[in-house]
Amino acid sequence: MKVNKKNVLPILLAVWPYIYLVSVLLTQDFLPFSIPVFALYFLLTAVLYIGNIIYVLTQKEKGILSTFGFILAIAHFPLQILGVFLTVSSLFIIFIPFFTLPAVVVIILVWGILYTDLLFCSVFGIKAVIASDLYPWQKILLILSQLFFVSNLVGAVCIHMIGKTVLE
Repeated sequence: MKVNKKNVLPILLAVWPYIYLVSVLLTQDFLPFSIPVFALYFLLTAVLYIGNIIYVLTQKEKGILSTFGFILAIAHFPLQILGVFLTVSSLFIIFIPFFTLPAVVVIILVWGILYTDLLFCSVFGIKAVIASDLYPWQKILLILSQLFFVSNLVGAVCIHMIGKTVLE
């Protein structure tokens, strides 16, 4: 895989959530949770997602797409696990009357953000599969694997392994 300026976008997408998490952990105050900082983060995230969609649409090499799909699936898998733990911890306080609504809001927000991230990161593998010469049932199976949390990682590994042999 050649490293050029265009390949920076997927790599930035792989580390982008961790940049925000590290800034939260390094600061002692609640600045990263303030509305302007949070809004700026989501605005920059939207720009990054749009840039990566354009990258995927213009990328011709299926092997690069499958490799970046694999890297993104591995990089964002810990976020999915963190989302599960956050959801489970929210479920413990959901039965306390005062915390019911905030816990539900946290669960909906976390899963909404994680699934949006999953979909935008899955486009790499989905385009690589669509452009491949696989059987239609294999394409459908691999595309469906990209749309669910744990199977996304398994599907990305399969697409990457196929990409090393078939897609090049």
